[in-house]
Amino acid sequence: MQATHSDHAAFWDHLLEVGVLDGDQVQELQRCGSHEWPPLGQFLVQLRIVTVQQIMAALQLQLDDPHLRLGEILVREGHCGSREIDRAIKEQRRHSRHPIELLLERPESQSESFHAALGDYVSMMESRVTRLTDLLEKREAVRK
Repeated sequence: MQATHSDHAAFWDHLLEVGVLDGDQVQELQRCGSHEWPPLGQFLVQLRIVTVQQIMAALQLQLDDPHLRLGEILVREGHCGSREIDRAIKEQRRHSRHPIELLLERPESQSESFHAALGDYVSMMESRVTRLTDLLEKREAVRK
């Protein structure tokens, strides 16, 4: 349910594959990105979905079951619904920087090879969106 900087793995993998970045550079950028990812609880409280006390209680429960995500615990405990969690995640994403933004601040982003790799990645993503759109359209046609 909750996205993280690791959701951009395909992006990092592509830049590694084409040789624009090395493994150390990717790890450094991932660390930078993770520090810029505001905590979900912060948005849940700001949006008045839950209280600080409910966040603290959920985090305490998470200590006992670390594989559970904060949102899952809050929903399970009845403090909010999955729609509220989704709304807070959207807000969290709006306030988070995309890996491309992090990269554009670095000298590596000025090279022609970086621009070419970025263009390739965008084309690859456009192709995936097109395939998914086609699949959805076919699924809709079958339902009718």
